[in-house]
Amino acid sequence: MRLDCESRIDVLRQGLKEMASQLYAEEVLSLVADSIKRVLECLSCGILLLEEEGGIKVKISRGLSYSYIKELHSSPGHHLINEILQNPRVLVLKEGEKGFEHPFKSLVVVPLIRGKEVVGILFADSDREDAFQGDSLEFLDDMALLTVVALDYYETKDRLISFVNIDPLTGLYNFKHFHELLYREILRADETRHPFSLMLFSIAGMADYNSAFGHVRGDQLLREVANLIRARVRRFDVVARYGGAKMVVIMPESSKEEAARKAREILDALEEGPWAGTDPRYVYFKGAVVTYPHDAGDEKELLHNLEEALYESKRVKDSRLVVYGEGAGGQG
Repeated sequence: MRLDCESRIDVLRQGLKEMASQLYAEEVLSLVADSIKRVLECLSCGILLLEEEGGIKVKISRGLSYSYIKELHSSPGHHLINEILQNPRVLVLKEGEKGFEHPFKSLVVVPLIRGKEVVGILFADSDREDAFQGDSLEFLDDMALLTVVALDYYETKDRLISFVNIDPLTGLYNFKHFHELLYREILRADETRHPFSLMLFSIAGMADYNSAFGHVRGDQLLREVANLIRARVRRFDVVARYGGAKMVVIMPESSKEEAARKAREILDALEEGPWAGTDPRYVYFKGAVVTYPHDAGDEKELLHNLEEALYESKRVKDSRLVVYGEGAGGQG
């Protein structure tokens, strides 16, 4: 197959254009896979990345079955990847050799190299014996380079986004990003007519705790409380540092009853932490729950009512949850 230089440059140019406009690496890597399958007319192709623990992640594939992808994810490695790791080079295999899922007449494996490290492979197989030679191999080298550039670009972009949106002490989203996500959730709730809830938690007595044990221990307490909350919510819930010793959770598509049950569960877990067993006891945990649109018509009113409920919970010294509109309630 004859691939002229201009055609190869067009594909690279389109990949760079996608990189500048798309939010996620998968969108650029999808272009890479689609271009390989279209230009080389292969049976299947894909991009496989190595994970830190030595496993395989199928980042993008065309022509592989879901069951085979699951099998690759669960396997500790693959003989072709192991061969590339031992001697990084382009491999071209012929019929009868072991490849991926399909029988083939020819298969090519191109290492993805960042610096001096192999981070994965790009592969393609074909029902033609002469599919991968000359211009085809040069085209695959181009696609491998574009893949590595895209991976680097999006990893750097993710780090920058994290720097802007993540609270450095707790690792939670910061207050600024919480507001952005809350605004989106209100728009989504208005469109879908599905409610969502907010849970706000506060550590009362942090000043006394810091005086007794020092600010290093105080920072550790904040991190451990943040980790506990994050571990007990759903994977699509949003946990953010609200400010100081307060942490807030956005619970999409959750009723007040569901949020209240989860908040009580989290308060129970906080009560079992080592920080609650000091003598004398320094810290107590407060919680508040509100639901949109049941308790408010806009963001300002929603947060005002959430803080009102939290203020109500602070009227007593022990740990307490207040669900807005229902008054004070015990932690259990």
